[in-house]
Amino acid sequence: MTGVGGMQMCTVNEEQLERKWLALAGIAASVAGGYQPALQRYYAEAEDEGATLEEIDKMMQLGRMIKIAPIQETDRLCMQLTGKKPQGCGCNHEHK
Repeated sequence: MTGVGGMQMCTVNEEQLERKWLALAGIAASVAGGYQPALQRYYAEAEDEGATLEEIDKMMQLGRMIKIAPIQETDRLCMQLTGKKPQGCGCNHEHK
């Protein structure tokens, strides 16, 4: 494939690219859902499809953010409604 200025560009099979991003999305969803068997499967698929460790790590971070955000927002609302620190939330951060 020829790109801008006639430079040779790397060709990527669109089907392989789609499989890679589906596997990466599966990693984020597995982390967010806390389902370890799926995480292991999607991790292996992402590696097989050429995902880098950096891409995989970013999807794992995204999954953690998706999982944690609703808990943090619920904690804030509890404190707003009651004026008290939520009890037994199980988190490791200090509520402000």
